[in-house]
Amino acid sequence: MKIIIILLVFGLIFGCANDEEWQEEYDSAAPTYESLYNSSVTKTNWTHMGPLNVGGRTRSLLIQGDSASSIHTLYAGGVTGGVFKSTDGGESWKALNDLMPNINVNTLAQDPKNNNVIYAGTGERYGGFKGAGIFKTEDAGANWTALDNSSDIWFVNKIVVSPNNSDVIYAATSGIGSAGLKKSVDKGITWTNIHSDYSVDVAVVNKDGTDYVYGYSEWKGLIVSFDGGANFTHKVGSSSILLYDYTTPNYSRGSIAFSKSTPSRGYLLVSNAAGQLYGIWKTSDYGANWTKTISQDNDTTKTDSWLLSDATDVFDHNGNGKNCFGGTIDLNDLRSQGNYDQYITVDPADADVVWVGGIELFRSDSAAASGSFNKASVWYGSEGSYVHADQHYIAFSPTYGRDMPGYGGTDKRAYFTNDGGVFVSTNSKTGTTANPCEYSSIGVEYKEIVKGYGTTQYYHGAVSKDGKYVVGGLQDQGVTLYHGSPDNWTTIAGGDGAYNAIDPDNSSIMYSSYVYISIRRHYITVDNETTGAISNYSGGISSGIDTSTYGKGAFINPFILDPNNSSKMYTANKALWRSDNVKAASTSDVTWTNLGTFDGSNSGFEITIAPSNSKVMYVGVGSYNTSFYRILNPADGP
Repeated sequence: MKIIIILLVFGLIFGCANDEEWQEEYDSAAPTYESLYNSSVTKTNWTHMGPLNVGGRTRSLLIQGDSASSIHTLYAGGVTGGVFKSTDGGESWKALNDLMPNINVNTLAQDPKNNNVIYAGTGERYGGFKGAGIFKTEDAGANWTALDNSSDIWFVNKIVVSPNNSDVIYAATSGIGSAGLKKSVDKGITWTNIHSDYSVDVAVVNKDGTDYVYGYSEWKGLIVSFDGGANFTHKVGSSSILLYDYTTPNYSRGSIAFSKSTPSRGYLLVSNAAGQLYGIWKTSDYGANWTKTISQDNDTTKTDSWLLSDATDVFDHNGNGKNCFGGTIDLNDLRSQGNYDQYITVDPADADVVWVGGIELFRSDSAAASGSFNKASVWYGSEGSYVHADQHYIAFSPTYGRDMPGYGGTDKRAYFTNDGGVFVSTNSKTGTTANPCEYSSIGVEYKEIVKGYGTTQYYHGAVSKDGKYVVGGLQDQGVTLYHGSPDNWTTIAGGDGAYNAIDPDNSSIMYSSYVYISIRRHYITVDNETTGAISNYSGGISSGIDTSTYGKGAFINPFILDPNNSSKMYTANKALWRSDNVKAASTSDVTWTNLGTFDGSNSGFEITIAPSNSKVMYVGVGSYNTSFYRILNPADGP
């Protein structure tokens, strides 16, 4: 086997051009989005294959208007799907503009006095997708316009329209471009920084006709203004903390919520740099004073400390140091994700009822008092209390808490967005559980509402030789299989899906992977094309790869079948590996050979083989300082 480096660092190539020259050249040649649509989409008649029954990561949702209705009109922002609209309470969805210049929608806000006016903020700070500022519609989503003076904002984290004046808009923004807590007094035409720190959340409360403004500065904490943003005071945290100073890691991210029924009452949720809960604060005087009600105390006998972690991993329900699954609790491995998924909100009818979203949903019925948070959902299983993991937003019905004769009683509808899309509960005030291990006592029930909500994020996919099947790995939605209907893709593996392959000689043999080096072989039989019922027999085939010496590989780690020999497969970590028997009778019999290591400490992130000549392979190594290797005769090594 011969390895030749053919390309070095990307930056050395793409960094040669001056940014301004490149922008000018690009702009002068760029087609309009309308011409792209007409020439590429309409004329060649692309068809959406789906999945139309699987949702994707969603960080924003709004309910149009404030009027009483038994059926809501909804708008949801897909992180990689743009804005979708439902006119039937989420039973079906339709994309509003697939060709908006940036469809990484992170936040939505509507004008409270004209709910046909909606603002969409792009860029996902806690997911890595760069945005292109703020977009606006004045006709309920039919047409969108970019707000030009916001186009250099990388991450628009939250938008709020003033409850006092529809001309006034606030935006929490961050990133390398224009960043800070911003204010517009002309409906988004121009923007002024009213605070320069990286801002990750903003809330506005009407107090006697004045906007009380609350912002959260990344790494530094809560700031409050009682004069519409003219002056700010630090209330939680400190302005002296340096951004990303890991010696003071406690105020990494924060979320703010105020009560609709008691606007003087507010809550603040904060995670530390490790993603753990750092604390919850409460105010009862419009933010003049804040009291910390919950602290991170590493108490494994209550849920409070684990609101932003996987509580089942760290809850000691029997007092024996074991978690819900019988494993030993390890406080150094908490699976905390508070810097990726966190949200706090208040029941609009009761200021003492507080919801927190982390990996799962929790609810306090006692004003976020210590020890009061109970588990309100479960992210695994098929129970009525199931909600997909990783919570990002909660929205209550405008008539929540009111008697709705046409609806059938008191309105308790709430909508929840997460990595799986959108869910709804019609009984969100019912029972929770103090024991995360005993979820059967959770009374809150949820329904997944993602039909037509095409916001999934595919890392990789493969098509069978006859074109009958498509298999793809999704961000946090497992591995899905297309077998004829865009409405009825079938999930064949859970978690994060990654790379995939279909045997060219037998399309019933498929391969999928989880994160890092974790490859599975499937034998798939479609039992019912209409219902999507399949037989799926699978097992892992990568246990023979040495990950302790050569690393566990990239998060989304590549593998590839030899296009000319379907018994051979290649994958990589810091070494290149080949299996000559991936179709062995038992998955446990699959073996692997180390073909040699790459230079440096990087892992392989892409592998391709020349379809016409299996003796030529290319491997990309490293995700930032990238090298490409040309490998000759990989089947003959080492």
